[in-house]
This record gives sequence, structure tokens and C-alpha cells, in this order.
Amino acid sequence: MMLQKNVWLACVASVWFVVGPAVSGVTDAAAGRLETVSAPRPTDNDDVLATLPSYSVVINATGLGKDAPGSPLTDDAVFPPNSIAWDLNYRGDLIFLEQARKQQEERSVRVEDGWIYFIHGWTQVISEVFHIDIPASGPEFDQLANIAAAARA
Repeated sequence: MMLQKNVWLACVASVWFVVGPAVSGVTDAAAGRLETVSAPRPTDNDDVLATLPSYSVVINATGLGKDAPGSPLTDDAVFPPNSIAWDLNYRGDLIFLEQARKQQEERSVRVEDGWIYFIHGWTQVISEVFHIDIPASGPEFDQLANIAAAARA
């Protein structure tokens, strides 16, 4: 599954914003696309996950769970304590989210789905196409997100 460059850059920027550029790791299913780590099988991702320290940010930007069924991890994967598990997907089977939620209490994993990321992206596209101002945060954005969430259910 090919990770689009702009999505990858958004993930890296998000991680750097939250934790700084000191430590980051990226895995990919295709060996030739990244110099960092090749992880063609979900068990390879489990192995990488096992090496991460507490308070790591783990992002599923693969499309698995939305564009194709599944997760980049197996059900045996163990999230680092006090980590953030963020799935950029907002629809589909969302198995990565289920895997993280199962460890939410025991390992203090904070779980975030891609819904707000999706809403933010679409509001900005609509703003650009129709030349209207749509705030990227605040009460008006929250109201749009709530309306969209009602339609999602």
C-alpha cells in the first residue's frame, strides 16, 4: 500500500509538533520507499512497536482499515505505556483503533481517530473552492464537526 507523500509529511509534522524532532521512526510495507525501517508484514510492525519508549506517538497512515481491510499491526501488538495511538482513517473496519482501545486502560493508551482530521481537511477544501472563510478551530468549527458527527452515526 503506497503512503502518499503529503500524508507522510503531515504525519511527520504532527509528530514533530507534539514531541519534537529528536526521535521519530517510520515503517512502510515496501522496502524501497523508506530508508528508515522496512516492515512488509504486520509482525514486523509489532516488532518495531515493541522497541518504542513510553509516551510514543503511533500513527496508522497506511489506509488499512479504510481503503483496505485490516491493520498494520497484529492483535498481539503491544502499545507503549502512556502512548498516543492515532488512526488517520475515519471510516471502514478501523481495526487499528480497536487494537489500541483494548489497551487503553491497562497501558494508558490515548486513542484518536481520523474524524477531526477528515473534517478539517474537507472544510479547508470547501473554503478554497467556494472562496468562503471556514475557521480551522473554535466554536464555529466545533459546530460543523458536531453536525458532521450526527450524520456519521
